[in-house]
Amino acid sequence: QRDFNFETSEASATILSPVDGNAYELLGSLSGTAADQFGVKVVSVTVQIKNGNFWTGTNYTSPSGSPVWFTAALVDTGDGKNFTWSYSSTTFNFADDTLYTIGVRVENRAGVLKVGQPAEFTFDTLDPAAGVAHPTRQSAPLNANSVGFYLNRLDSITGTATDVPVARVNPSNVNDIQVKIKSVAGVDNNKYWDPLTGGFNDTITVWLPTTLRRGARDGRHGP
Repeated sequence: QRDFNFETSEASATILSPVDGNAYELLGSLSGTAADQFGVKVVSVTVQIKNGNFWTGTNYTSPSGSPVWFTAALVDTGDGKNFTWSYSSTTFNFADDTLYTIGVRVENRAGVLKVGQPAEFTFDTLDPAAGVAHPTRQSAPLNANSVGFYLNRLDSITGTATDVPVARVNPSNVNDIQVKIKSVAGVDNNKYWDPLTGGFNDTITVWLPTTLRRGARDGRHGP
């Protein structure tokens, strides 16, 4: 007598890291889960510059439409049906300011293949640039003299920020801008503005959120 399992249904596989749509400065490994009622045989991953070439193991030269699959490490969670998988990303040589697509493929013990939902992420290692446009001597020249720069009210802080240091396909973008206001003289010297109390009464840095306009990439906050 011989027993066997007959299966035509597909296994499932998901990508947990990287999270679809996120940006990363470091990415230690690719990982996710896989499942099949009779067990998972192999999970494989592929890496592609979005709408471009695939990683071959040494460089991104495999043309679009010709993915190269790498076998991930597979761990049974204990029931023979549910698994976790991982693959080191240190060999992928992710480039700054570039959008990548991670693909996943799973094969069950019956040999049925299934390609799972891909995940996209931006790899970004260079610092963005930001500057204050108002208040400055240039934005309010009548309030400045050789001694200093003076205001009797401040309704808004504005500026610009950018995160496109070089021309690349699918560049990353500025995601968040924050500002801080510090007193450098008088009784509030070295204290930071705290909107919760309406005064300079904190000795720790208080970062204030801004409104980000994607088109012009400038932030505004009304303290």
